Amino acid sequence: MSHSFFLVFLLALGASPALSVSDKRCGTDLTRIWLDIVFVIDNSQGMNMYQVFDTIMSLFNAKMQIGTGYDDPRSTRVGIVTYNYNATDVADLYKLQSWNDLNSQMQRLKMTPLERTVATYMDRGLNAAVDMINSTAGFRDNYKKMVIIFTSSYGNYRTRPADISKYLKMQGVSVVTVNTGAHSDVASRLKEIASDNMSFAMSDGNVTQEILKAMTDTNCFCPIGWTQYQWPLYNYQNRYGTCIYRPDQTANRETAKQFCHSFSPKAYLVNELDQQKRSFNFEYINNVPKQPVNAFYNGLTNLNGAWFWDQPTNQPLIALDPNSGSPPPRSGCVADMKYSDGTTSWTPVSCSNQFRFLCESPACDTDNYSLEIRGKSETVVESVTICEFLDDLFPNTAILSEDPYEKRNILPFISLIKSDKGKDEKFGNVLKAFDEIEKLLAGEFFTDHMIFPNIQRLFWRAHIFSDSPWNFPGSATYPKLTAWYHTMQNLPEVIQAGQIVTDEINFFDAYIRGSTERFDVGL
Repeated sequence: MSHSFFLVFLLALGASPALSVSDKRCGTDLTRIWLDIVFVIDNSQGMNMYQVFDTIMSLFNAKMQIGTGYDDPRSTRVGIVTYNYNATDVADLYKLQSWNDLNSQMQRLKMTPLERTVATYMDRGLNAAVDMINSTAGFRDNYKKMVIIFTSSYGNYRTRPADISKYLKMQGVSVVTVNTGAHSDVASRLKEIASDNMSFAMSDGNVTQEILKAMTDTNCFCPIGWTQYQWPLYNYQNRYGTCIYRPDQTANRETAKQFCHSFSPKAYLVNELDQQKRSFNFEYINNVPKQPVNAFYNGLTNLNGAWFWDQPTNQPLIALDPNSGSPPPRSGCVADMKYSDGTTSWTPVSCSNQFRFLCESPACDTDNYSLEIRGKSETVVESVTICEFLDDLFPNTAILSEDPYEKRNILPFISLIKSDKGKDEKFGNVLKAFDEIEKLLAGEFFTDHMIFPNIQRLFWRAHIFSDSPWNFPGSATYPKLTAWYHTMQNLPEVIQAGQIVTDEINFFDAYIRGSTERFDVGL
C-alpha cells in the first residue's frame, strides 16, 4: 500500500521513477537525417568507378526525405558535382526533390561513360562544391553541410585541394574522402583533405557504414556558444547528444535555474548522471585560464526528501540514480564543490550563495530538429539611444558623427544629461532599448556584431559606477541579451583580443579617469 502511494506521489510531482540513466548518445535515425550533402565524383579516364554509385545509393532509402517541402523539416538535400579537367554541376541542391529523383539521377550517371581526358583536377571539383553550398546561403542555414569526394587519384590545377578543404572545414562543413583505388600516396593525400577520422577507402569493406556514421556524427552538433559533451574533454570521437553552456557570471540557485530555462525552451541546469559527467563538468568549467572555479550549481533538486535532476520546463524530472553518487546528507540547494585535497562532492549550500553554474540542452541531431542558426539571424537591432548615451559619457571615444549639422539634431538630447532629470531620463531610454532588444532577439545573434562593444562598455560601466539602474549581464530580466553577450565574449577572436573580465573593467575604469596604466601587457 505504501509503495503504491509513493508511486502516485512521484507521478503527482511530475517526476520519473528512479531508473539507471545516462546521457543520451547522438541520434542515429537514418530516416530523419537533416543535412545538405554535395557529392564530388572524379569521372576522368583513369577513375576506378567500381561500386561508386551503388555505395552512394546505399546511404539513402525510400523512407528518407530528399529535398524540401516536407511537414517534418528533417530532410536532406543532395547535390552532385563531377570533375576531370573541368567541373560540372550535375544537380544543384534544389534539383533533386525525392528519393526517386536521386535514384534516377544516379542510374543515369552509372550508365554514363567516363570522360576521355586523363586530367583530374580535384581543386576544380571542390571549388564547384563551395560555389554550390554558398549559392544557397540564407536558406537552411541551420542545416549542417557535407562534401563527400570519390576518387582514385590526386591532382590539382592551381589550388591545393587541402587548402580548399581547410576553408570548408572552417565554415563548419564536414569533408569525407573515399579512395576507390589502391595507391598509398593517394590515401595519404586524401587523409589530409578529409575531416578527422573521415577518410575512407572502398577496400575497407564497410565503407557504407563508415560514411553513414560520418553523416550521423555531422548531424549531431551544438549551436555556437555551446560545447558538446564529450569525454575526455574535446575528444570528438566520443561525444554525446548533449550541449553544455557556460555563463561567466555567478547567481543564486533560483536565478541560475531561471537563466537556463529562459535561455532555450529545452534548456535546464546541468545534470550529472554519472561520475564521468561530473568530471567533465568540473574540467569544462575550469577550462578558462586565470579563472578557477571551485564551486558551481548543478541541477540536483530536492522535493519532499527525494532527489531529482532538473529538466526542461513542463517535462518530468529525472530521479537521482543511487549508482551515480551519494545524495547530499540534507535537503536544500546543492553545489559541486572541490576541496583543498582535490576531492569533489555534492555539497549542501545556502540557496542565496552566488556561484557559477552550467546549463544543459539536447544536441541538434536526428531526434531533435533545431532552428538554431550558426552565427546568423534575421534580427537587426539599430538603436542610436545607446550610442548617444555612450558618446555623452565618453566623448573621447564617440560613436556618432562629429558633423555639426548632424550633431545639432541630438544636442537638445545631450543637454539633458547635465541635470539629474536628464540622466534619469536617459537611463530610462537605455532600459527601453534593452527591453526592445530582448523582444527582438529571436536567436543568439544580431546580424551586426558591431553592437557588442557598445553593450560591453555598458556592462563595464555598471561595475564601476553605482548609478547604473541595470544589473547586466546576469539579470533574469534580459536572459536572451545576456546569453548573446556571453556568446560573443566566448568567441575565439574576442578572447584573443581581450583580457579576463576583471582586467578589462579595471582598464576601462583607469581609461575614463585618465590613467595611463597598461593593462595589455602580455596580451
